Amino acid sequence: MKKLISLVLVVFVLVLSFAGCAENETKEIEDVTRAETEVSEDDGKNTEESTEEETASEASTSSVNLADINQEIMDEIGVKDSLQLNEKSAKALYGIEASDMEQCVGFSVMSGTFPHEVVMIEASDDAAAKRIEEAFNSKIEAFTQQSKNYDAANYALAQKCEVQKNGMFYAMFLSPDFEEIKAVYDKHIN
Repeated sequence: MKKLISLVLVVFVLVLSFAGCAENETKEIEDVTRAETEVSEDDGKNTEESTEEETASEASTSSVNLADINQEIMDEIGVKDSLQLNEKSAKALYGIEASDMEQCVGFSVMSGTFPHEVVMIEASDDAAAKRIEEAFNSKIEAFTQQSKNYDAANYALAQKCEVQKNGMFYAMFLSPDFEEIKAVYDKHIN
């Protein structure tokens, strides 16, 4: 009987403890919400102006569908058998996290002495854009150095390849058809 009473008392104390913690968490959440509301009311005019700018910016980027551009590039240069690239392959090949990307498309063709490696990404924010640009530059640099040691023609082509950036859009075109690919991309992004 004593064990039962002890157990009931322990459960009762635990219930009261949890109730107290929950009450404190609820109060903290209410305080944060109230503070955010006060700040947003004080900042009303600036918020309206920045919201209009953000909406205009979102409208310009949201209308770009990188998958459509990717298909147009493949049609333009006559790519038939390719490995399609996406967020998972961007992580595996370049170390770019899925959270850094709004959109990610591309393709790779590993036939020939100079393979096609085309990747287009819309970055999720400025910090992500920087990481994407660094990853692409590292890949281009590594490919250029490798080509320098093995094939003069590929080395000359690799030196033309550079990261394309416009707003939150970043692209890497390692391809002998760099000029044609860039022309299609620029038609939609610039």
